[in-house]
Amino acid sequence: MFRFDNILEHWAAVYRPMNHPLTAAARPQDKTFFRIDSIAVESEWSRNYTLIQRPCLLYCMAVDAELMRDNPNKILRVYNMYLALRQQSENNAANDADAADCKVWLDEMAIDLVAFVATLQGFVAGRSLPKDVPPSIAKIAAGLDDEDRRGLRGLRLEETRWWSTPKHLQGWWLLGIEMEGLDPRQLCILPKKYL
Repeated sequence: MFRFDNILEHWAAVYRPMNHPLTAAARPQDKTFFRIDSIAVESEWSRNYTLIQRPCLLYCMAVDAELMRDNPNKILRVYNMYLALRQQSENNAANDADAADCKVWLDEMAIDLVAFVATLQGFVAGRSLPKDVPPSIAKIAAGLDDEDRRGLRGLRLEETRWWSTPKHLQGWWLLGIEMEGLDPRQLCILPKKYL
């Protein structure tokens, strides 16, 4: 099955503002990519947000899918995530300007994330990587397996949307992102899955 979260974790690792460590032994305060069930449910990120200083990507692991009425051979999946950015100033005089700066930066990061996914999607569709693509992204593209390639092909980036949310915790601003993808629907029973 397509693991979009793994691709997004690699983006967080090579994206300079995040620089997420890919080692399992990384301390929570050094991480910038977290798998969460929901923004409202306690997670490793919410337990450690006071220690984290860099922007973060929070991937919602909850499954959101439906069969499509107009195309019963496809499953529509919605991938939910949040970009999180901590506001640096704590005094009220600078809050409005700093909050606006945070939202603009979050919007820019969302555009960067979509561009990264679009670059990988173009690569799996047979287009060459741009000449100026960093070696770290070329390495990610070269490491995609068949499931990743199928999943990336099915993403409908033109349906991607994002929105800013009110301050969540201790000065953290959030930007919710939804990406859609189409998967082929299994139409037959697979005998190997049954007794």
